[in-house]
Amino acid sequence: MELLKNGIKKTVLLQSSIATNVVGTPRIINLDIIHQQPNFKAYRNGAQNLAVLLEGEFTSVFKNRVKPFKINDFVSKSKSTKMIVVSDGDVIKNKIQNGQPTSLAYDSHTGMSYGNRDFLLNAVNYMLDDSGLLNIRTQKVSIAFLDSKKVAANRTFWQVINIGLPLAILVIFGLAFTAYRRRKYRH
Repeated sequence: MELLKNGIKKTVLLQSSIATNVVGTPRIINLDIIHQQPNFKAYRNGAQNLAVLLEGEFTSVFKNRVKPFKINDFVSKSKSTKMIVVSDGDVIKNKIQNGQPTSLAYDSHTGMSYGNRDFLLNAVNYMLDDSGLLNIRTQKVSIAFLDSKKVAANRTFWQVINIGLPLAILVIFGLAFTAYRRRKYRH
């Protein structure tokens, strides 16, 4: 992905390693490559941009062109806005395994999870100016576990509280309601 010099602010979000080989398309892909040792001398194109955040005022593609139909409220330049351009659509593509889609970050061949889902959620939150949501998502939550010795020692007490007390309240309410109805409707 080539970055042009213009009035748009560009921030590279994803970048490849420096060991890359750029080839043109169309290209014949030989799957026998897995049985050969890679030629590292061919991988000298440096780091390539894979996702870029663009911020600024964008000029319309139709600014100096004849429009195919009449547009009443044509705007030749946008307000200050943001756009994220990703070079490969597979970043957001789920794989299908046993007829069900897998998690966006999970690769079934390697068994590893990647950060595609986190990247996309952060990108959408940033584009929506939800900086509060972004801060909440980056926080770590630690769960306080119960002391297993105290739980074992007080098990019967808590079982009575959680099971017996609601049942006792229900029985008391039922008896009181029955007594009230008998007294109200007694002839």
